[in-house]
Amino acid sequence: MRVGRRIVAGLLAALIVAAGVITVIEIVAAAGGGRGYVVVDWPAWADDLADTAWSSGPVRLAAGVCILVGLLLIWLGARRGTPSRLAVRRGCAQTIVFVERRGVARALRSAALTVDGVRAARVRVRDRTADVRLRLRQRVAGGARERAGAVLASTLVSFELAEPLELRIQATPPAADRTVNGADRAAGGAA
Repeated sequence: MRVGRRIVAGLLAALIVAAGVITVIEIVAAAGGGRGYVVVDWPAWADDLADTAWSSGPVRLAAGVCILVGLLLIWLGARRGTPSRLAVRRGCAQTIVFVERRGVARALRSAALTVDGVRAARVRVRDRTADVRLRLRQRVAGGARERAGAVLASTLVSFELAEPLELRIQATPPAADRTVNGADRAAGGAA
């Protein structure tokens, strides 16, 4: 389940639980012979709603909001998310083998970090692409992007995916204001 769906589902569940708890409290209080309300002033709401016509503006606005929320929930439920697995072209025709997207991302990240000149790597495997962001080292940045591209491409091919992913590489060169040796860094940090 995607993060957005989890948030919406959690909020909706919390709202339903809160409404249920408040309803039970009010029913128990009314059954116990208590007059009035405990948490929500429902008698005042009932009096106001008894005097309100179905065709009035606030009722139509509330109905419109309920319809929009309902359509949003239906859309979120019906929308297909990104599958967590990718099909692999191995084995016989009757057997389907899958690899996890996270596994592909981890393998690509590990492969990128083996390249001389790559300091850090972030990989996101999406529907049809593998987005790789590289941070290069200052001293050996020359050609590191091309070397990393070759290693990443061969790693991606080694998975033998049924639907190959497009590899997108974005390399961030080292910052010009960083110094090379630790003594200059310490002197710059103290200044």
